[in-house]
Amino acid sequence: MSTITVIIPAFNEEERIAGTIRAILERRRHQQLIVVDDGSTDLTPEIAAQFPVELIKLPTNQGKAAAVTTALRQARGEIIVLLDADLGQTAKYYPRLIEPLLTGEARMAVAVLTSPKGSGGVGLVKRLARLGMFWLTGRSFPAVLSGQRAFFKADLPKLTPLGEGFGLEFALTVLAVRARLAIAQVPLPMEHAYTGKDLAGYLHRYRQFQDIFRTMVKLWKEGRR
Repeated sequence: MSTITVIIPAFNEEERIAGTIRAILERRRHQQLIVVDDGSTDLTPEIAAQFPVELIKLPTNQGKAAAVTTALRQARGEIIVLLDADLGQTAKYYPRLIEPLLTGEARMAVAVLTSPKGSGGVGLVKRLARLGMFWLTGRSFPAVLSGQRAFFKADLPKLTPLGEGFGLEFALTVLAVRARLAIAQVPLPMEHAYTGKDLAGYLHRYRQFQDIFRTMVKLWKEGRR
């Protein structure tokens, strides 16, 4: 049986991080659970520290890709599972992501979230990612921005660099396709916290758009070499 490392990058997730960690621990499928606090200004690291996890605390907010990159240096598992910190109890479905890898069906599994609250990215962000995916690979991929995915650590050299900030998932998907890795899309009823239509919500979407666009341009330049 392959060993499993679960990585949770977290930034200001004090309201949901406990539920997410608890749901993962209850499944007992992992050998290592790493939580990376990405410079949170709330109680996220203090809450995470109450659980049997390996907690990495970054002094400042460095972005999702940097947080995951830091965790990967400590990862011991043969299979890496990435999960968002705001999934709450719906994180309990993560073992289904591992199954296609264990059966040999795929080298990467990506969750297609079936809940109305599930899909990552909205509006322009999602359209940009899907357009960029087709532009760079010639393939359509509905869950290109899904933060819930599993892959073999041995494939990491084919999946780097990991993109910029929220461009992490976009880069992983594009690089996996370019490397001709078999990708399984797994429907899962996971749910994200709602991103509101207030200033904070719009700033979050703007950062997503900016990071994905920068990652897209970077991957395009690398593909021309």
